[in-house]
Amino acid sequence: YTNNFRDEDFDDANHSSRIPANVFQTVGVAYIFTFSIMAYLMNFHPEMKHYKNEHNNEMDNSNTSNINAPEWHVLGYLQYITIESFGSVSVATFWSFANSTLTLKAAKAFYGFIIAIAQIGAITGSTVATIKGQSIPAFFSYAVLGIVFQTLLMKYYAYRFPDPMKEGEDDIDISVSTTHDTNEVDFEMHLVNVHARQN
Repeated sequence: YTNNFRDEDFDDANHSSRIPANVFQTVGVAYIFTFSIMAYLMNFHPEMKHYKNEHNNEMDNSNTSNINAPEWHVLGYLQYITIESFGSVSVATFWSFANSTLTLKAAKAFYGFIIAIAQIGAITGSTVATIKGQSIPAFFSYAVLGIVFQTLLMKYYAYRFPDPMKEGEDDIDISVSTTHDTNEVDFEMHLVNVHARQN
């Protein structure tokens, strides 16, 4: 049996298997549009009118009798489905892109840090939700701004690093050298990866 699979073929296959960064734009635009529509519709909710009058110290003449109207229940279910689907789709999109971009060694080095940042984001989001004076449309607006930032960040990343990392380009070389005159030990750590090559 002769293996005619060349290294160049492996490189081409590895490059073509990378998840394109514009997938974040595709997912982001869809949810930006959906969250914006929901934020707009929530402004007409009876409790939102009551909240605005109370917040502005105005006389509350709003009618909350139709708070149990069917359309508001439908909107509530749509909000739940949209929020839960975004949590699943966005996470799956990110990890698919990360797995197709980083090598196994780089993944072991960076995934722990990525998950730690994600936990900080979860804590921050929960804390913001407890701040008084916030409304549901405001939270949808925050989500839209976050998605816009994420989309632009990933677009810049793809522009800055267009090629996925390859095996052998993620080695950490630690060298120790001793000077003859001062007997000082210099420690130098050099991270060689595809990102460093493009600096």
